[in-house]
Amino acid sequence: MSKKNIHPNSLANLIPNSQRTKEELQEMGRKGGKASGKAKRESIVTISIDTVQGERYIVRGRTPEKAAEAVGELEEELFRSWHRMHDNEGE
Repeated sequence: MSKKNIHPNSLANLIPNSQRTKEELQEMGRKGGKASGKAKRESIVTISIDTVQGERYIVRGRTPEKAAEAVGELEEELFRSWHRMHDNEGE
């Protein structure tokens, strides 16, 4: 945001961090951390996968690409697991 978009009275209300108490700075940090965590959680892409056997897998990623990559890895692992189970049936 550039200064030309800020109302002149708003600048007069700003308090430099050097003039704030330790408690005020800690509270501001706490609020910022909570807001950051909330934004991070809201930005996660979630994909739900239901298998033929009725199992449900939840895959999460920070971006759609990361979530799709995780889905691919899950599919590979399920495929390997299925083959391990069926390869051992004859023994």
